Amino acid sequence: MSPDCIFCRIVKGLSPSEVVYEDDTVMAFLDIAPDAPGHTLVIPKEHIESLDVMTDDIASRVVTVVKKIAPAVVRGVRAQG
Repeated sequence: MSPDCIFCRIVKGLSPSEVVYEDDTVMAFLDIAPDAPGHTLVIPKEHIESLDVMTDDIASRVVTVVKKIAPAVVRGVRAQG
């Protein structure tokens, strides 16, 4: 955990969030200042500085979760896609 990272603070429950999905590796939560209804952030629970250092396994898990929750978010806010 990086104490200055807002995402680490959310994962640890130290900052408020509206969690829509969580497993051992990934967390998804609603954006505090959404650009559009249903704007959801999907992040690895492990602190990772940038995409270029993210392992393929974690990247794959993040994308798998995006694909899993996206239809529910689209239905929930009646988005076009």
